[in-house]
Amino acid sequence: MSYFFDAFDEFYIKNRSVRPDGEGGTITEWSDGAIIKASFDLGSSTEVRQAEAQNLKTVFTATFPIDTPVKYNDYIENVKTGKVYRITSEPKENETPPTAKFQSCFATAVRAELPQ
Repeated sequence: MSYFFDAFDEFYIKNRSVRPDGEGGTITEWSDGAIIKASFDLGSSTEVRQAEAQNLKTVFTATFPIDTPVKYNDYIENVKTGKVYRITSEPKENETPPTAKFQSCFATAVRAELPQ
């Protein structure tokens, strides 16, 4: 792993488990899974600023080391801040070319709360 990735934040991949509640329904519980490295970038385009002003969901670009086991619709939580994000695209479809010095993959993500 490169020094490039040392500047990334640590995140938990959130693990979901569902169990019966004893009354015909279910209870969803979340636990901390593997720790991964990621960096989040918020675009600075006019469209992004307009969306924020209108309280619309802000879309981030997440960058991961290429071997990170994160996939579409995963939830990840920043270890330091506790902020939760949902991955909204498939990182494996957006990888750097094999000749790139820093092998990474990219995905879009939005701030989220863990569903119950």
